[in-house]
Amino acid sequence: MQLLALLVTFALDTDATRATLYRIDAEARLARMHPEEAAAHAQAADRQAHEVAARLQSEPALADEATRLSKEADALSNAARQEAGDGTVPDQAMRLELAIRRLDLMLPAPPPAR
Repeated sequence: MQLLALLVTFALDTDATRATLYRIDAEARLARMHPEEAAAHAQAADRQAHEVAARLQSEPALADEATRLSKEADALSNAARQEAGDGTVPDQAMRLELAIRRLDLMLPAPPPAR
């Protein structure tokens, strides 16, 4: 019974992590599509990415990708604050989106619905 509770808790944590990754992805996409309005989206993505990275640091298989996610979110946030119309924000947003996809693929698949 305890094993089942542990598995359910892990699945719920994974689902919450995946949902947060999708929200970060949406913020990065908005920053990429509207670089002139990217500061708020980049800041939200950065904050959420750091939350996810902190959660995933305890998983040895995911720690490197969690660090990469955090660094890419920082880079996007910095680019949005310094936007000079040079295309840096869309490039950084795409890098963050790629980091999200890599991490999403590494998360365990959700259990099949019954």
